[in-house]
Amino acid sequence: MRLKDWIVTGLQYAGAVILGSAIYGVLMGTSETEDFLTMTAIYMLLFGAGMGMVFNMSVYKVGLPAAIGFGSTRKEAFIGMQCYRLIFMVVLLGAAALLYLLSGKEAMAELRVFAPIGISLMLVLNAMGAVMGMISTRFGKTAVVILSVIAGLIISAVIAATIILLTLCGDTLGGSSLAIFPAVGLVVYALIAIPEYKTIYKYNVKL
Repeated sequence: MRLKDWIVTGLQYAGAVILGSAIYGVLMGTSETEDFLTMTAIYMLLFGAGMGMVFNMSVYKVGLPAAIGFGSTRKEAFIGMQCYRLIFMVVLLGAAALLYLLSGKEAMAELRVFAPIGISLMLVLNAMGAVMGMISTRFGKTAVVILSVIAGLIISAVIAATIILLTLCGDTLGGSSLAIFPAVGLVVYALIAIPEYKTIYKYNVKL
């Protein structure tokens, strides 16, 4: 796998989340166009954060071995993984923002709140997925099963906490307080990148 393959993977995963969010929006029975667009955008952010975590776990079992097995250096694999995540997050955030823009002026106030929180969720849960992927490479299949359960609990808890936060404090959150969310996400992601690089550097493909 070369860099373009990682980018294609990010686009494919983002496309799957967008399609799933749209289908879920239809199944939820939102009748008005504006409601459908805004709800689908919210689903994209929430599902994208949760599925990003799951995808990052699977990358350590599929994408990383394939990349190294086909001749990529470990440095190239590390850079490729970062590009895949960046593409995944940017596409989903861009698609969600576009849907909000199409929803009308009233929805833009919601975007001001949801965008920073969505960025933070994606960064933090992508980082958590990387941590679980690193653990699974060391402890094997047993760890994958246990981590899958933990991942489900974490995703559910984070999404529930986000919904509660927005319900209780959505109207009072200001620009400065909202800026904290993506800042925290970036710090968490950056801290995880250091041990991740060391893990990939020492990674051996098991035949």
